[in-house]
Amino acid sequence: MATTAAQAIGDYWDSRADLTTLFPGGMLYAGEAPDVVDAMPYAVLIEVSTPTEGYTTANRLIRATYQISCMADNLDQAESLAQAVARIYDRATLVMTGGDILHCLAGDTHWTLGVGLGLGGQDCWVCYTEIEILMVR
Repeated sequence: MATTAAQAIGDYWDSRADLTTLFPGGMLYAGEAPDVVDAMPYAVLIEVSTPTEGYTTANRLIRATYQISCMADNLDQAESLAQAVARIYDRATLVMTGGDILHCLAGDTHWTLGVGLGLGGQDCWVCYTEIEILMVR
């Protein structure tokens, strides 16, 4: 079972047949894309902001933002994938040990060209969505 929010996001990805259908072999990489890409499309999970903490009398609240970037050969596909990821993660029930994830909210999707690594080292389209996680420990 996941011990961090990033691992919980990855575990949720692996549990969703719709995501493994959209991305061949469930291609979600943590941190950065591999040096050599074997298949398109794929996705990369990164932590956008360092978790901020707040305290109540009984709990420690942690808020973090993650980004799932969807790499594809064309803008339409990248945008469609990012929108699907946003729909799937918005209000998803994520599970981890050592704490509870209170909510998982997806934001808007954004796109850019030239940041992603495509087949043969070529640039590719990237569309991403940010996911806000609030957890208590």
